[in-house]
Amino acid sequence: MPSIKRSLKLALFIIFNFFVFSKSFAVNEELYDPEPPPNSSYLRIIHAGSADSYNVIVDGKKRIGNLKPALASQYLILPSGTHQIEMTNVANPNKVIKASVSVVPGHSFTYAFLDYAVMSKPFIFDDIGIGNRLKSQLMVYNLSTNINKIDLQTADGAATVISGIDKYASKYLAVNPVEANVQLVNSDSKKVISKQSLKLTANTNLSIFLLSTPQGSPVVTQQLSTIEKYKRN
Repeated sequence: MPSIKRSLKLALFIIFNFFVFSKSFAVNEELYDPEPPPNSSYLRIIHAGSADSYNVIVDGKKRIGNLKPALASQYLILPSGTHQIEMTNVANPNKVIKASVSVVPGHSFTYAFLDYAVMSKPFIFDDIGIGNRLKSQLMVYNLSTNINKIDLQTADGAATVISGIDKYASKYLAVNPVEANVQLVNSDSKKVISKQSLKLTANTNLSIFLLSTPQGSPVVTQQLSTIEKYKRN
């Protein structure tokens, strides 16, 4: 009989601890997002070659819904290697754009679709992660189809913050977390393209995109970079 009692107590002890552990795990899951695997890569997509919105399918699975023009997606968490991307026009699902992209572990990439008439050459950028968590990372992308080089200046033009950003290229700078007014300037003509108000906070990445409408007019957007929440399979 004592043996049966001990076995019963042991079984109850195991069940109780399993319940407590499960509850604790659930609480931790709520408090802390699960970490992506160490071989993960990060990829976001931006498009400016069309006025339409697109759904983005990666390796046969829908990952982004209704991606609007001139706006970048969150960074998607992907295993390293080569991935197949399909962009499906929301208004016209028969219009599908296909591309292939290769990513490497620990890197973040921006994949830019700029010209929907010639889709053979999307542009991919290897984004630099923030190094100093007390700083803010400012990234500027020249994705204009007709401006060869741009500068980022203070709003009065007295100082150049980032200079000589070539067409289809990007540059970055770690800056103090401040609020500032700046302007994008055509490096060749010195003409102001756009004035922007920036709110920079520590340990964030702020991207400024210069793009073109299908008609060639400049469009400037800015976005804080975010990463999708990782979900275990």
